[in-house]
Amino acid sequence: VAQMDMSFADASASYTLLTVGDGLVSQIPALIVSTAAGLLVSKAGLTGSADVVLFGQLSGYPKALGISSFLLVAMSILPGMPALPFLVLAGGTGFLAWQAGRNADQKRADAEAEAEQAEIDAQPKDEPIQTALAMDDLRLELGYGLLPLINKDQEAHPLTEQIKALRRQIASEMGFVMPSIRILDNIQLAANEYVIRVKEVESGRGKLKLGHLLVMDPRGMAI
Repeated sequence: VAQMDMSFADASASYTLLTVGDGLVSQIPALIVSTAAGLLVSKAGLTGSADVVLFGQLSGYPKALGISSFLLVAMSILPGMPALPFLVLAGGTGFLAWQAGRNADQKRADAEAEAEQAEIDAQPKDEPIQTALAMDDLRLELGYGLLPLINKDQEAHPLTEQIKALRRQIASEMGFVMPSIRILDNIQLAANEYVIRVKEVESGRGKLKLGHLLVMDPRGMAI
């Protein structure tokens, strides 16, 4: 007041403006550092460029963008605050929140549709009637007691895998590609009975006892 020949009110106003301005200027480096730290934390553990990761995270939470838009609108109506910049930012964040919400709903609908389609595809399809009338080159018919042999949940290799291995071995050793073998269950057979058919003609029949071991004399003698 004495040095600059100012009134007390003018000196107080100038002092207030200078101190507030100095405080704001001194906070700019801290703001830059905190923004950079936030970007690094958002980018940590994720692949891709920083801008794609940042916008991806922002678009993944439309509620957060909506709250930010509401706060910007509230700040624009405060006395002494510039309304236009805050309203522009509020409109931008509000639009991003609306767009992100639409994208999230669309992704959710697509995921539900894919899940329903996967369930439909996983359901067993009925075998066409024409396949029952087709003639198989080789067919193995099993009684209901031998069906565990083709069960994939059993501890040992299922019969289907053993047949595939046998076909590969015959093809590699003899150069003969063995026709594919169709395996069916036949309720007309006994529980432990099986039948081998070639061109619908029975060529072999026998019985197997699951859980039992077959003992053979290598000399061909009776045991």
